[in-house]
Amino acid sequence: MSFKIAFSMGDPAGIGPELLLKSMAGLWVLSALEQGASLKEYTPRLQKMALACAKTEHGTALAKLWHVKKVEFWLIGYEQSFHVHAKQLGLKISIQWAKEASKKMSHSAAGRDVLPSEYKFVQLQKQTLLFTEQTAEGRAAWDIKKLSKVNTENICMEDVRLGYGSRASGTLAMRSLDLAIWGLRQASYHALVTAPLSKYWAAKARRGFQDHTSYLQKELRPETFLFAKTKAKAKANEPFPFLSGEVSMTFVSSEFSVLLATTHLALRDVAYAFSKKMYHRKLQHALCLQRLMKDKKPLLTLGLNPHAGEGGKLGHEELMMSAVIKTWQDRGYAIAGPVSADTAFQKVGKGKAFRTVLACYHDQALIPVKTLLGQKAVNLSLGLPCIRTSPDHGTAFDIAGKGKASFESCIESLYWAYKLSR
Repeated sequence: MSFKIAFSMGDPAGIGPELLLKSMAGLWVLSALEQGASLKEYTPRLQKMALACAKTEHGTALAKLWHVKKVEFWLIGYEQSFHVHAKQLGLKISIQWAKEASKKMSHSAAGRDVLPSEYKFVQLQKQTLLFTEQTAEGRAAWDIKKLSKVNTENICMEDVRLGYGSRASGTLAMRSLDLAIWGLRQASYHALVTAPLSKYWAAKARRGFQDHTSYLQKELRPETFLFAKTKAKAKANEPFPFLSGEVSMTFVSSEFSVLLATTHLALRDVAYAFSKKMYHRKLQHALCLQRLMKDKKPLLTLGLNPHAGEGGKLGHEELMMSAVIKTWQDRGYAIAGPVSADTAFQKVGKGKAFRTVLACYHDQALIPVKTLLGQKAVNLSLGLPCIRTSPDHGTAFDIAGKGKASFESCIESLYWAYKLSR
């Protein structure tokens, strides 16, 4: 049986659908090359996408998995947005809707109304996804930067313009995410990859929305899954974060991985969020991440304050961290720290002392991750009943519809969704 990865489209006014189409195009051509096709048989645009895909760390490996039918990609979203972005890229796509899945759409993930007819499950396989070159005349004739206006029951839709987030684009993004969640609950998919959405406009469309991680933690509870197996009995000294019902934001790559103790908090609120109980849970999650990534080196923990608190002179949080760390060290786990964050990442990476890091707050983790890893980093939500990954960047409204978006992180997200689930 093929491994099914669901892909929510993100904000249609951003680069989400573009990333999705470029990834599929590149993988489609590379998959064909595995069967003996020649790159010269394809148009220059498709050749460019295939070469860009091949240059990514795991693009070729993912294409091989697709070629032997070990993996399937299911795109979930608004049909017209795919066609609009395809035309902006100079591609013509032919999509075959998965009828069996669309018949099951009785309710969305959170029990809301049925999605409009434009929302369907899309199964993208070699036989059902065709990319052809647009004529120069056809490309020049396309000068409309709007998605079609959609009116659905209980929703007042606006026009969605490429490059401009709105309540309408946020609504479409959330509908796509809800439908992906619903499919996961029904065991239609094995993993989830989410394209970027605007937190601001998603919150306008769905009150209380903060980010993907917290929303998925709320909606993807283990007990809601039809395929959820009986919980394994955890040993007293082993970390099983899914048993606690809490989800952590992490960033993974083949170089190193980082888990965030806090996520989207104002810097002035970070210290107040720390407690012995909270840090114990996050350390538990970090140890689980280490095992998931098959990292046998010690776990590195970072201090919250400059110079890791200077023994209490610059803050007392590190004293609490040290006490929690010692309890896990006494259980036999190799953990270093808390250390000063300013030079910590000099010791992190392949061939170095550490490969898994527990950071205290958002920018402490994300600055070195994006500087050192770039597009190779992938956002992983740890603690859900399934693997969920996403590209390590935002909606990029400023370049939406211009064909400039790099899809390297998107390819890596698809690969790690498969790799970590298996």
